[in-house]
Order: sequence, then structure tokens, then C-alpha cells
Amino acid sequence: MPAVRTTLQFIATTRFLRISVSFCFNKLVTSASYWLQGIKLAVLQILGAVCVGLIATYVKHRNPLYYTEVLFFLLVATAFLITTTCLLLSSFLSFITASMIHKTLFEVLYHAVAFILYLVAGIVLLVEIKNHDRYDYYKAYLAAAIIGLVNAALYILSTVFAIRTYRGAALLVLTFEDEECLKTSQILQLRYVHERRSEPHCADDDRLDHTSVHRSSRMSQPVVMGKRIVGRPRIVTVGQGGVESGRGGLHCCCCTCCTCVNLQFLRTLEGRLKLCEVLLAAVCQSLVLNYGTSHSQTLGPSYDGFLTTVSSCLLTASTLLACYLLSAKSIGLLRSSLFETLFNAVAALLYFSSSSYLSYAVNVFLRPLYLVTPFFQVYPAMTAVYILGLVLGVLHGYDAYLAYGQFRGYG
Repeated sequence: MPAVRTTLQFIATTRFLRISVSFCFNKLVTSASYWLQGIKLAVLQILGAVCVGLIATYVKHRNPLYYTEVLFFLLVATAFLITTTCLLLSSFLSFITASMIHKTLFEVLYHAVAFILYLVAGIVLLVEIKNHDRYDYYKAYLAAAIIGLVNAALYILSTVFAIRTYRGAALLVLTFEDEECLKTSQILQLRYVHERRSEPHCADDDRLDHTSVHRSSRMSQPVVMGKRIVGRPRIVTVGQGGVESGRGGLHCCCCTCCTCVNLQFLRTLEGRLKLCEVLLAAVCQSLVLNYGTSHSQTLGPSYDGFLTTVSSCLLTASTLLACYLLSAKSIGLLRSSLFETLFNAVAALLYFSSSSYLSYAVNVFLRPLYLVTPFFQVYPAMTAVYILGLVLGVLHGYDAYLAYGQFRGYG
């Protein structure tokens, strides 16, 4: 018996060392990939900040000939700067977010849209400023346009890498199965021989493990107790998108079309919130561009601030909604990450601040014109804009609250 006991202990120890070495190696490789991902986001953020700084320093309302092109470039650079900052912060603050978010469809869509918009904005700005080389802002705008094209090249490379990661990668998630699977779990749990179960300390360990596992079985995140990980690893393969059979598409008579679209998401509370955010933001942007552009010089920075806010939040919310509709597997990963919480919180803060500033400018500068000018439609339209902006701030704040609950495991 002593020889058998020693042999079993040696086998168990060897297995433990093999699992530990493999786990450490995989963790090292994964950490390196996460750091590279973070460096890439940091570079994109720095270049985007340089573009925003150059344009914002020299932008003037007195140049209507090219103000539209400059404003378009500023909106594009600011929108992707805000979203990239949220991605970078959420990845650094949460290891789970860093491990999940680049396995979703969101990074593919986001980087593809960023490439297209940066490319168009950079080319348009280069074409518009080619005959303005005598002015002091020429070099600044030229540098911003070139940096924008460099950003577009980096985003297309990120799109290629994101497609490869999304199509072929698998995410290792420590989850808890049903109670029978938990009883048979043997990851980093060394059960040498049956006689050890009758010892007092082993019985206490078993009792402690069972209590902790039962308490954590409702959680989808890995639970680490000291140096022991309770649970069995499960490979969750992130496929090519779409939804499970019979869950998506448009039902028309006796057939179902567009089965790749996950319309079931729109029936959930999160889906309705996201759809309302996109629709109301689109209405706000349309009103601002149609009625506020002609009085942008009167409104001053409040016009630029609100237009930048609504364009940035609309772009990111639309990308998230498209991701949820095209990939049902990305819903749980994104909603459980810190990115949704951080983005919605930032969006709510931006909407509240920009709407408050716009309401002040509208009532101070446009209301007197409304009282003396017949059929002056700018004041009612801009009043509706800042009211809808406050409503959008409330919606994004509530969405951030729901996303934080799912991130913490309560959703």
C-alpha cells in the first residue's frame, strides 16, 4: 500500500505540474497578445488625438467654403477617438474584457467602418486644402489629413487581424456546469486515494469546495479560491456569426428569410434601448445639420460640442446594434464586458453636458431672434434637439446600469 500510495502521489504531482506549466505558458502567450492589442489601440488613440488637436486648433466658422469638409474630418476623428479610448480603458481595467471583446464581431465592424470613414475624410480634406497653401492653417490641415490616411491604413490592418481572430479563434472560459459536473471536476484538484477523504482536513476541504461552488454556480465568470480553481474549463467557439437555427430572420408566409439577422434581440430590453438610442440620435443629428448649421457661428462651441457628441455616440451605438443583429454569439460577450458599461457611461455624461450647454446657447442667442423674426424655425428645432439630448443621456445611463449588472454577473 505505501508503494501504491507513493505512485499515485507521484502521478498526481506530475499531472499537476504539467497542467500548471501549460496554464502558465498559455497565460503568458495570451498576455502578450493582449499587450499587443493594447499597444495598437494606444497608437490609434494617439494618432486620433493628434488629428483632433490639429483640426480643433485652426477650425473657424468664417470659412464656409471648406468648413463642411473640415467639420466632417473633425467628427470622424473625434468619434473614433472616443470609442478607441473606451476600448483601451476597458481592456486595461478588465482582463475578462480584453479576452472577450476581440473575439466578437464588433472589432471587425468597428475597424472596417473606421477605415472607410478615415479614408474618405482624409482624401476629401486633402483635395479641399490643396489651393490654400498660403494660409497659416494649411500645414496643420495637411498634417491632419496625412495622419488620417495613416490611421486608415492601420485600421484596415486591424480589420484583417480582427477577421482572422473572429473566424478561427476559441475563447477559453472557466464556467460552472450543473451540480453533477461540478462533483466530477478534477481541474487542479488532487484526489490521491479514497482513504484521504475520511481525514478531517480533507472533509473540511470538500465541504468548503462544495459550498463555494454551489454559491458560485450561478456566476458565469471564473472563480479562484486561493490557489485552487473550482470548475471545468469549457471551450466556447466564436463562430462566423449568425444565430441558431430557428431563432432569427423574417417570417414571411410559409418561409423565413434573412436568417442571418438576429431580430430576436430587438424584443429584449437591451435591444429596445439600443434601437431607441440609434433612432433618437439620428433624429438629433438630422435636426442639428438641417437647422443649426446656418446659425453655427451664433451658437458657437455649443453647436460643435453637441454635433460631435451625437455623431460619436450614434456611430458607436449603430455599430453595436449591427453587431448584435448579425452575431448572436457576440451579445453575451459584449454585454458581459466592461466596454458597454464604460461607453454608455461616457455617452450619458457627454449628452448631459453638451445638451445643457446647447440649451443655454439656444435660449440666450436664438430665443430673441424667434420673438422678432416671423417663421423662425431654428429655435423650436434646436429646443427639440437639446431635449432629445437629455432623453438620450437618460437612456445611455440606464443602459450603462444594465450593462454593469451583467458585467458583475447579476444580469
